Amino acid sequence: MNFIGDLMNEPWLKAYMFPATNRMTLTVKEVRRMEVSFDGKEQELHTVMSFQEIKPELTLSKVNIIPIIKMLGNDVKAWQGRRITFYTTNEIMPHPMRKDEPCIRVYGSPEISQEMNCEWTPPKRRKLVQKLRPTGYNAVVRAVEQAKPEQLETIRGRVDELLKAEELTAKEHENLVAQIAARG
Repeated sequence: MNFIGDLMNEPWLKAYMFPATNRMTLTVKEVRRMEVSFDGKEQELHTVMSFQEIKPELTLSKVNIIPIIKMLGNDVKAWQGRRITFYTTNEIMPHPMRKDEPCIRVYGSPEISQEMNCEWTPPKRRKLVQKLRPTGYNAVVRAVEQAKPEQLETIRGRVDELLKAEELTAKEHENLVAQIAARG
């Protein structure tokens, strides 16, 4: 993937780096604790996630860690090699000082087979309910199975787009094309 963040030599994944689709599925390389300094402030200990596909890393806030735990479990070492789909939004707990600036949140994962709700109440805030969705291959399989015949051509185009965006492997693409052909 030719990723803009890599070209800019940015250490941290930012919302403005996301593609036009507003989503990115990344494979977890490592999760660790490290001292981080933002905006010239003193260093603080943060949880940081690195990825196989890109160089910029993501500092994980609770609003992102809790949905990941819901999808992948509590064992952080087991997250290595697992895929997570992130998206950008200014709806779910934006930074209090930068409300109009999009932030990165967890959308779902190709690792889950069905939608799930993630609920938690941050201190001094209202309860958050996030819907986590299957993405990539699992999501398209479900769409193909539930589609009306007149929708299959549109789904076929989306399958090609997902391959180009590297959200599907060549084998997954081939399987989906065969499923669509069998239904059409």
